[in-house]
Amino acid sequence: MPLKNIFKKKKVQKKIDSKKIEKKTELCDLFREGINLKENFTKRLVSEAQEGAKFFNKYNETRIQLAFHSFDLRMKEALYEIIFLLHENYPDLATHQYQSPTYKGQVKVSESVKIINLYDDKAPYGVKGIESLSLLFKEDFDGYIEKTFGRKINLNMDQSERPIDGIYSIGSIGTIGHKNIASDLDLEVQYDLEPFLFNIKAWDDALITAAIQKECSDLISRYCFKKYKGENKTLSGDKKKKLIPSSKNEWLTTTHYCSNT
Repeated sequence: MPLKNIFKKKKVQKKIDSKKIEKKTELCDLFREGINLKENFTKRLVSEAQEGAKFFNKYNETRIQLAFHSFDLRMKEALYEIIFLLHENYPDLATHQYQSPTYKGQVKVSESVKIINLYDDKAPYGVKGIESLSLLFKEDFDGYIEKTFGRKINLNMDQSERPIDGIYSIGSIGTIGHKNIASDLDLEVQYDLEPFLFNIKAWDDALITAAIQKECSDLISRYCFKKYKGENKTLSGDKKKKLIPSSKNEWLTTTHYCSNT
């Protein structure tokens, strides 16, 4: 036997443990599992997020205090009623009676009883975080709602069933630019168009891809609507890639009244 064959190593086939084979990561897994940070980065993120929340809450409370200091009675009551009616929607509101005042300047001269329909069985309602209203006006708000509508606000609705994410005032309200009589009460209501009821265990790449394509299509449709003022037009391939709005961006200062954040 030749010497070279004596030292030739035999090929050994290693047994592969099927449990150690890593499962191929799919697109849906990234959305299902989210981003996993290292422990030190997670601690830093949590710490800085908490500090940021403290700063925002202090800033927001200051703006609410300034706003309510400048509100006249009618503006304050209007805000209370808007918050309440965005959260409540029950049949008795169809025949709601209220005192309609008549003013001469800032002076109320008379009142009359009127009936108004404030109920819509198809309207979404429910504000997330309404039980966490600022203590600067919560007691006054609760008292006014009970006096005006004859009931306390419903806090038993599950957070996941409430489509309204938050209520904010925008513009000069609560800033040094706020003027007691001249400033309007401009409100921004953020809400979900559809409830988030997807079963994440049933997610797959096809579902995620379809959702992304639908979102892109909706964005392009909204852009076309704004760009062409509602005309039924579509974009060419080159224009779809650009999608650069010509409108000027506006930076608005907001005051947060209630949400689940």
